[in-house]
Amino acid sequence: MKERLQMSGADLNSRLGVKYPSVHAKANNAASYFSDVWQETFPANKDKAKVKLDQRKERARQAREIEAKMEAMTPEELDAYMEAIPEWKRGALQVVEN
Repeated sequence: MKERLQMSGADLNSRLGVKYPSVHAKANNAASYFSDVWQETFPANKDKAKVKLDQRKERARQAREIEAKMEAMTPEELDAYMEAIPEWKRGALQVVEN
């Protein structure tokens, strides 16, 4: 009995997954959904800051990749790239230099 009490959550989870696969999958999906909704509804300030920082880092990485890709393009490729952008989008894009 003591061995069962000392079983870790991951070990118990894997054993239940083997013994009751369909019920375990449904319960696991429900638990993860509940956890996601709870974290979205009641975020911790630390988590909010980390998410924003991660999003900014990802956008900066994408901008660097696009910039490097455009620098590597020949003038003909760059013209073709600019021509592929729809007219309505070209007017919406603005270059801001700091």
